[in-house]
Amino acid sequence: MKKTFNLFLALVLVASFQGCKPTPEEAIDYNDSVIHEYNAVIAADNKLMDAWDKEPADMDAARKELVDRLNKSIENIKKLDKFDGSTAFADEAVKCLTIHKAVAETEYKEMVDINSKPLEQMTDSDDHRFSELNELTLKKIQDAEKIFNTFQEDFAKKYKYEFKKDSV
Repeated sequence: MKKTFNLFLALVLVASFQGCKPTPEEAIDYNDSVIHEYNAVIAADNKLMDAWDKEPADMDAARKELVDRLNKSIENIKKLDKFDGSTAFADEAVKCLTIHKAVAETEYKEMVDINSKPLEQMTDSDDHRFSELNELTLKKIQDAEKIFNTFQEDFAKKYKYEFKKDSV
């Protein structure tokens, strides 16, 4: 009788733990909390892109605003609670945004410096370097986003919700 009771108790415990798995709605909410931070970065990045043809001070201010936004978003994502006992989703988002931050601090800074030169001081070498940096930044950011999007797709499959690629 005791063996039957222990087996029954084990089955009840297993069933109750399976019932604790997060719902698709909870997974979507978690995804959305990360994407909310990511969208704030995209908005700051767009401001920088809009500032390319403005005064040097405006470009640099927009770049610094992007770096500040990246720092804040990374910090906010790191503060998220674990989801289903794991920080993997948040960790992947932080990796992606950290790459974007490095780009903003280095390549974007150099691009702003080049673009801040008076037109009469611009050289073919400057134009070439700017183009190189532009291609490099696009590749770095797109590669990081691709990795994060793949993780996000897998997360959606695991928690059974529809993932739309335009989420990120």
